[in-house]
Amino acid sequence: MKMDHHIGLTSTHHGSIKTRFTHRFLYALKNLNKNKKPISYHKVKIAAYSSMASAVGSTRTWSRVMLRRIRRRQLRRASSVIFRRTIRRAKCIKNNGAKHQKNKVVSRNDEEDEGISKLRELVPGGEIMEFSSLLDESAHYIKCLNMQVQIMRNIADLLSSV
Repeated sequence: MKMDHHIGLTSTHHGSIKTRFTHRFLYALKNLNKNKKPISYHKVKIAAYSSMASAVGSTRTWSRVMLRRIRRRQLRRASSVIFRRTIRRAKCIKNNGAKHQKNKVVSRNDEEDEGISKLRELVPGGEIMEFSSLLDESAHYIKCLNMQVQIMRNIADLLSSV
């Protein structure tokens, strides 16, 4: 494909995740540009994540969870202001409770558990996975994030040279 060659992708196989992500991301950016409104960082971020998750498909837990979260956010934005305020208040209450728990004494096992729980928070769907699945999904998720950054850099380089 010409686009793959110009963007500098290593794989030109039509079914590769890189190719699918690139096509979906460029299509999403094109649609964002149609609105004639300034494109926000948040919209580009959502376009990148949804393109990445849909390129991976339903084979990975993190991609299914990420797409579900994006759809939920879209529905939430379309819902009433009262609902959004309620969610914000609930998050504030939850965060205030977490601040008080930080001052406790931590043992070595607690530190390991804390590291695992942080990993669970970082990987979409990590909170529902067994440890071995969490490690596998984390590795794949990091690989995809790395690919996403590489492709976005290539697109930015291509556009800055025009």
